[in-house]
Amino acid sequence: MNIKRIVYALSVAAVFSLNACSLTGDEGKDPAEPDVKPEIDLGAKASEAPTEEAEAKGEGLTVETSQLQVKSADGDLLMTLSDSSFVYEEGLAEKHPEFAACLDDESGSRMAEMFDSGKRLGEECLSQKQQMGEFAGTMTYWNDTKTSVLRFDDTLFVTEDYCSVYYGGAHGLDTVSYTNIDINTGEYVTASDLIKDKDKVADLIAEELVKEYPDVAKVEWTDDEQGDPTEYVRDLVYTEMTEYELNCTVTDSGFVVFFPQYDLASYAAGYFTVTLDTAANKDCFNEKYLTISNDRKNEVNYTVKEEDDLVVEASPVKEFYPNCPSWEYYCLDYLEPEAPHTLIEKKDKEVHTDWTKEDWLDNNGLLCPEMPYIDEDLWGIYPDMDEVNLMYQGVMIEYDPDGSQYHYDLSRLANGPDDKKSEKWEGETGPQYLKFAAEKDGYLYVELSCMSDSGDEPHSSYIAKLDIETGYVLWKSQPLVANADNFVITDNAVICGYGSTDGEGYLYELDINTGEAVDKIKMDKKPDYIVMSGAVLYVWAYDTAYEFALSEG
Repeated sequence: MNIKRIVYALSVAAVFSLNACSLTGDEGKDPAEPDVKPEIDLGAKASEAPTEEAEAKGEGLTVETSQLQVKSADGDLLMTLSDSSFVYEEGLAEKHPEFAACLDDESGSRMAEMFDSGKRLGEECLSQKQQMGEFAGTMTYWNDTKTSVLRFDDTLFVTEDYCSVYYGGAHGLDTVSYTNIDINTGEYVTASDLIKDKDKVADLIAEELVKEYPDVAKVEWTDDEQGDPTEYVRDLVYTEMTEYELNCTVTDSGFVVFFPQYDLASYAAGYFTVTLDTAANKDCFNEKYLTISNDRKNEVNYTVKEEDDLVVEASPVKEFYPNCPSWEYYCLDYLEPEAPHTLIEKKDKEVHTDWTKEDWLDNNGLLCPEMPYIDEDLWGIYPDMDEVNLMYQGVMIEYDPDGSQYHYDLSRLANGPDDKKSEKWEGETGPQYLKFAAEKDGYLYVELSCMSDSGDEPHSSYIAKLDIETGYVLWKSQPLVANADNFVITDNAVICGYGSTDGEGYLYELDINTGEAVDKIKMDKKPDYIVMSGAVLYVWAYDTAYEFALSEG
């Protein structure tokens, strides 16, 4: 079967828990404020008409906002969506062909995502309403985006997307995102392209945040060990800059940065917007994008297009509750070991480094799947948030062609054969949760381990193999073999990692048919991430990068 996409939410409680707060407010907004869909004027707010010169050259640009309603077969409104595409005149394409091509790609991506989300989330909303019955009332989802052009000159094209989202619960979520495109190359311009001196810019942003949000600085950015709020928030800002892509742009107002709720402080603190004076700090930024000449943002037209209604039906959901047959190793009697096995040979390389995980991936040209993810077969495997214990103990996948949703509740598999974790967990690390999952040849492989160091939990940290169609457990590995952030599957083995954060670690090779540990390799550090590329196994362990050679035994 071909698997097409992921479904995020698995239950009413999960959806409502994950979306129980809103990002609509500024500093100090009351989280308990009743949710009201904001009125967004998407039409007829067109700016000035294009100049005669622009019309003569035929270089005009229009932002066309498409509005979509998702309904059930009986006409019940389930969801509204809107997003924008870009329509340009022929002269603009002739003058800037790369930019025009980028706008085409951007438009296509936005429209495809809008219709895809409408179908997926509309089906989800319908399922929720059917489950809730009369309690659902007139519940309607929305995902509305209003696009404004902030800059359109000879160097840079900048859009601001104000997005309002509601997927159930007490509150929606509002946020702002910037898109920067180089007019002459058609390439997207990121924070790394705009900023020359990350350290200095982080200092400037932190100083501005403390100045603009003094109440938050006193409460959120000061602790007993570090009394200076500027230094405290500076570390948060620098992390955002180095580990993520800073949401920023350059306009005639300066260098603008937007931080949504939770990025720098609690939900109640609100979101944060900072504008830096680029003229006074020009050495910190790429001069190429600072000069604004021939800005045509006021010549952009805005129009609205009503799309035909999208009618959806609720997808059938199949529930599976696989049990845990044993606290120790378990395998069905009729399963035979696979042979020959993949051999993990001695280390080709062991490098102690100050790299981050992202540096390690980039320098080796690797991609590391983490939960949630979509694999190369367009599978999506996403965990379910358990509202009771706030840990992932479930997996949802969606199949084509019938769109069936398969939900695997792994709580019993995680809690043991007696399903009484309070009587079995001996340490203080708590019960297990879903660390990683992957599919191969119609089987689901899951890794279950504790929230933190599992050394005090002798029955934890194992891999299990399930039949996707029945939910039956075919085998469960011995405990204490898997607490890395992922595992890899070869043709005949599952390669996983285990260790403690302050001690040594191991790579384990499990037989793909029986789950039996057929080999292990000792390491100086606990394996965190495992990536297979060709005949090389790359392992990231805290501050050490390992490479192993793989061969067929």
